[in-house]
Amino acid sequence: MFKSQYDFIFKVVRPSKFFFVGDWRQIIYSWRGVDDHALLNLSKKSDITCYSLNENYRNGSAILNFAKGII
Repeated sequence: MFKSQYDFIFKVVRPSKFFFVGDWRQIIYSWRGVDDHALLNLSKKSDITCYSLNENYRNGSAILNFAKGII
């Protein structure tokens, strides 16, 4: 998340409720100034509830089995 986006959301809009979807392990835009720890740090706040979606629905079983063989 860009610092300016974070600031806009939490300092200007100041939502009473909000919902984020993301995977801090897959943030690839650090070269564009994205703080790859912003989402992870946000999830650690005491008033935030974080749900983990551990099931992969994007890849077929052949791809997942191949990846598991490498790991």
